[in-house]
Parts: sequence; structure tokens; C-alpha cells
Amino acid sequence: MADPFHVLVIISIGDRKQDLDRLVDALKRIAEDSTQHTSDHPVTNPGLPPVPGHRVLIPREAFLADHRPLPLRESAGKTCAEVVTIYPPGIALLVPGEVITSETIEYICRLTDFGATIDGLDEGNALIRTVR
Repeated sequence: MADPFHVLVIISIGDRKQDLDRLVDALKRIAEDSTQHTSDHPVTNPGLPPVPGHRVLIPREAFLADHRPLPLRESAGKTCAEVVTIYPPGIALLVPGEVITSETIEYICRLTDFGATIDGLDEGNALIRTVR
């Protein structure tokens, strides 16, 4: 698992020393290469996630309610009908029954720009299920 600033490596007693040596060497090469490259689009920290929105329905009611897809950028003020989770790290940003805020929409868009995987949105991360 990785993001623009971190890599999580999981090792166990089943890993051999030579495998770990190869991993360390590869990470060193990546670090050395990254200092030699510049970009027109520098990587910046997307910031902390916004405070969760107000919940107007219990999650079960919202998830099972009649719903419609809306463009994410037009969903502020609507009630979410789906769990929206960002990977990494796998934490829900929206849950069914929560009012979608413009701050949450902007945060999701920033993470999308970073290449994060978003679970709970449709059609290229453009649509979100909302309660009718």
C-alpha cells in the first residue's frame, strides 16, 4: 500500500533476508531517482479529511432508500446512499445517511488527482448515489 509520501511494507517470518535486501535496494534506488526528477506538477499533501457531515438518516434507511446517481460535484447538500471509501488507507469518507458537504467533495477530488482508488462512486469517480 502506498500514497505519494509513504509506502507500507508488510513482512513476515516467511520472508528471506535476500528478499528484504532486494526490497531495501529497490527503495533506495527509487529515493535516489526521485531527487533527480522535477515536475511541472509538484506533489503536495492533500490535507486532512473534512469533519463528517450531519447524519439525517440511519445508514440502513439511506442505503435501502430510493436513490439516484448525481454528479459528485453537484451533490453538496444531498444525502449519501453509499459508502465512499478512499484507498489508501481504506477509511470511509462518506456513509449512507450523511449529508454530502462541499468540503468532502473537494477532498475527494484532490485525492482523485493524487491517483487514489475510490470505492463507492460510479463512472470514473464522477457519480455518487444519493437518496431521492
